[in-house]
Amino acid sequence: APWATFFVVGWIARFEKNAAGAALVLAYTVIEALLLAWLFEWRLPGSTAWSFFAVGTLVAGVYNLLVCDWIAEKLA
Repeated sequence: APWATFFVVGWIARFEKNAAGAALVLAYTVIEALLLAWLFEWRLPGSTAWSFFAVGTLVAGVYNLLVCDWIAEKLA
């Protein structure tokens, strides 16, 4: 998501507010968590499914944070 909307990352970076960047990363992560839940067909039947969902969401959040930071550095 950050690569497809790199212009949004650059626009948010110009605000120079941590809250704006955190909101953007959170929005990307929520969108990707919803996509992952859709891939699980909106059900997480057991602890293994919940574990995969939690780890996938965590990895997506960290990835979004690192990519948004890198894009903001390059565009600023």
